[in-house]
Amino acid sequence: MHFNKVLYYSIAYTLLFVLTISNYACNNNTQPKNYDSQFVKVDSAIERANKIATNNADAGLVYLNNFIYKQKFSLKEKIRVYGYRVFLKAKFLNNKEAALLDTDSMLLFLKNKNAKDYPFEFSYSYFSKGDVLFSLKKYGDAYTYFYKGKNIGTMYLDSCTLSEYNYRLAHVLFLQNKYDESKENFIAAYNLRQSCESYFGRYYGIQEILNNIGLCYTKTGKQDSALIYYQKALQFIDYLKTKYPEKIDLNNSARGVVYGNMGDIFFQQKQYDSANLFYNNSVQLTSKSKNEIEDALLTNLKIANLFLVENKFDSALIVLQKVQPKLDSKKYKKAELRWAKSMWQYYEKTQQISKAYPYLVQYQQLFEEESKLNKSINEIDISQQINYIENNETLSLLEKDKELSKTYLWSFIWIIIFVLIILLIIYNSWRLSKQNLKQLKKLNNQIVTTNTTLEHTLEQLEEESREKDKIVKLVAHDLRTPVAAIAAIADLLPLEKDENARQELLKMMKDSCNNSMKFISSILESSGISKKAIEKEPVSVNACIKDCASMLQIGAAEKNQKLIIDLLPEDKSIEVDKDKMKRLMYNLVTNAIKFSPPGSEINIKVQEETDKNKLLISVQDFGIGMPDAIKNNLFKSNSSNNRSGTEGEKTYGLGLSICKRIVEAHNGKIWVESEEGKGSTFYIELPLD
Repeated sequence: MHFNKVLYYSIAYTLLFVLTISNYACNNNTQPKNYDSQFVKVDSAIERANKIATNNADAGLVYLNNFIYKQKFSLKEKIRVYGYRVFLKAKFLNNKEAALLDTDSMLLFLKNKNAKDYPFEFSYSYFSKGDVLFSLKKYGDAYTYFYKGKNIGTMYLDSCTLSEYNYRLAHVLFLQNKYDESKENFIAAYNLRQSCESYFGRYYGIQEILNNIGLCYTKTGKQDSALIYYQKALQFIDYLKTKYPEKIDLNNSARGVVYGNMGDIFFQQKQYDSANLFYNNSVQLTSKSKNEIEDALLTNLKIANLFLVENKFDSALIVLQKVQPKLDSKKYKKAELRWAKSMWQYYEKTQQISKAYPYLVQYQQLFEEESKLNKSINEIDISQQINYIENNETLSLLEKDKELSKTYLWSFIWIIIFVLIILLIIYNSWRLSKQNLKQLKKLNNQIVTTNTTLEHTLEQLEEESREKDKIVKLVAHDLRTPVAAIAAIADLLPLEKDENARQELLKMMKDSCNNSMKFISSILESSGISKKAIEKEPVSVNACIKDCASMLQIGAAEKNQKLIIDLLPEDKSIEVDKDKMKRLMYNLVTNAIKFSPPGSEINIKVQEETDKNKLLISVQDFGIGMPDAIKNNLFKSNSSNNRSGTEGEKTYGLGLSICKRIVEAHNGKIWVESEEGKGSTFYIELPLD
């Protein structure tokens, strides 16, 4: 298709769906998706007006106007009718100013309407006005309306509207000789149109887009790619011929246009016979269509140029003379330009210079006019135009935001005034109640303070009560061992005949009494054991263990048990609180005696852990052992895990908690390994330094 008809065909393909819907529905008994039956009458009238206008444009417009005056239309129907009036006035009557007034009417109908409710009507009206403005060479204004139409498609995800935008942009870029960019936009328009509703108008536009992609490839010298797209266009026209047999005239004229473009490819490749064949086929098809008269004239001029290249001057002159009457009857600027050039070249090649000169002058004048038109279209910078429109849109939005901000500001001011009035009322009431509130707060603080004091006092009393119970239990527990030893010695004294032995027993009794007094003093001084209560001194490890064992040997003997002591090979001195360490050993060995059966062994072993620089003491029995449930809470100061000894000995559950505190006060560690029914081993690890 030739691009001097950009306006007409861009309008035509936008409107074709209106012109073909009713005929499509009648012939196929199917309608496009969302097609509203209320438009059947309107679309039928438009179809009728189009047929009349093909032969007589004025009569077609009169018919349409009479139809308008006799009917009442909905908004969507008005847009359809006025859209076709734009088409008639711009294409058939060449009255573009009148067409522009009709586009203004379309936009006036849509004033104060929501684009969400009428997306097609808005985009259709914007594109129509843009097309007419473009034909009037008001390119900046035209592109503004193209951009508005595009925004509707973007906002409502309408691929068909976006396709129309890319289609128009591609035409503009082609006229600016930006063929690669034009091709990309034609391809985008083609891809977007695939998802549009399937009716003839949209289908017919697809073959035209494929043809235009081929033209872009032709202009960039990619002839093979161009032929591929021309073939695709022909294949699609064959599909249209099968699907819409009633549209044979339109299909044939479209085929003729493609043949003409394919002829150009063969002409460039100097395959003149093939070029001549395609040119003639093109003329045969396009000359029958009143919509493609100019295309037929241009193709005839291509044939004449082909004859001139082949030096077939007589044949060229015959064609040129055949074209001349049609140029005289109606102005076809591009055809007239090419005709003048061919006539000048004909007379120049046939050495008739005097006859060639007038045609050369005519050609130069027409060429200058064409150059001026091309210059104005090339002055458009699409990127700048987009930025300009987007900036205007941004400014418009900012202005709206500014007005909205003013409204919000005044609303906010009135709200503030209203709030201040309320605050004054509240303040007045607050002043009256302030003193009462202050007094009430003071009384409340006094109550809170009193309650806090009472709670603290109560907690202290409860703590003191717990400490008291704990001290009683500790005293009772720690005195049992020395008192038991005293009782045992008292029983032995009358039986002992040897005076030295009697003196030794008395000394042991005295030591037990002294130990008991020390235990009581220690408990009275502090209910607990801490690092501050520890008084360390150098103590012989082996001697300390022997002293404890000799004191405990009597208790073991009562159950016929045997204490086995394994001391250090070389005695060591360790900084500890001697009394507390004895207390520690008393508790552990007493427990071993208590929970071991009569006749069993109890092993006390002392080892030096040289690598750790620590002393390890273990007390092992082969008694009843303990389950995991007891082991987990063994060193806590409670009596929940109390168990009786193997002969019913009573326990208070405090001894091991005391042991743990003594060991930790010496920066040591205590733990147990035990298996129920097989005995227990307690380990004490103390630092040597």
